[in-house]
Amino acid sequence: VFAEAEGATVVTPKIARRAACALAVDLLTVMPLRINNLTGLEFDRHIIVLGRGKREEMLVVIPAAEFKTGKVFEMRVPQTVVERIKRFMERYHPVLAPAGSAQLFVSPEGGRRSTDAFSRAVSNFVKQETGLITKAHLFRSLAGKLHLEEHSEDMETVRRLLGHERSETTHRYYVEARTTRHMQRYTDMIEQRRAKAAAAQPIRIRRKRAVK
Repeated sequence: VFAEAEGATVVTPKIARRAACALAVDLLTVMPLRINNLTGLEFDRHIIVLGRGKREEMLVVIPAAEFKTGKVFEMRVPQTVVERIKRFMERYHPVLAPAGSAQLFVSPEGGRRSTDAFSRAVSNFVKQETGLITKAHLFRSLAGKLHLEEHSEDMETVRRLLGHERSETTHRYYVEARTTRHMQRYTDMIEQRRAKAAAAQPIRIRRKRAVK
């Protein structure tokens, strides 16, 4: 989406809104925020840039009072996403809002976008681009699923990533994903043993002699 937008000679509001939705999906993928927190992101308040040059890094920091769990959320933004945020602010953000607006995802008046409206916009964007019907909040469930597919025993990372107060909450939501993964492990083990057995003792096919 960003590559297509870069090819446009003139950035229209439609192109800028599409880029905003693409950036929202990018952020939801790398840091599964609740849509309310994503919509409210502001520079210098939630989006903090530290250092300069090669040592520069961008953090998303949400105060405890604004986070559902009552604890501070802090996560580093991957460099590839940092570059898209910078490009969005340089090329597309000015088309959507008055100069000087601190909101990342901004309303035409320069303030915060409606959470419900932005959530619908992201869902419609995903459907238009991929054909998938989803909701913005499902990116949180996707994050847990993807991590457990790679690290089925690491429930603690999922708990911290999603901000669950108790581990029981995380286990309740993802026990099915873990069970599926364990079943797949068993199937993989059987297939590996079959392959080893076949390699050690190739099957000989007896051919019937032709009847004269």
